[in-house]
Amino acid sequence: MTSGFIVTAEGVVVIDTGGSLANAQAIHAAIRQVTTKPVIYAVNTGGQDHRWFGNDYFKRQGASIVAAEAAVRDMRERGANQAEAA
Repeated sequence: MTSGFIVTAEGVVVIDTGGSLANAQAIHAAIRQVTTKPVIYAVNTGGQDHRWFGNDYFKRQGASIVAAEAAVRDMRERGANQAEAA
């Protein structure tokens, strides 16, 4: 997994949300070992499935999703194929 997180004064920023619901939950469990602050942002660094398939989980937790326009384009172009392969 190529994810990480940063704890700020306001809350947690997740870097890449994982390739599945299970990955996102594992990231969140790791965060909970460090802080009880809420996840406020999830940053996607690219359009590969392992970087953003956990977005829905963090969005349901209240996080805002952030991605560069190029990453969003890539997600839209390859997302369906990546989901089928998963």
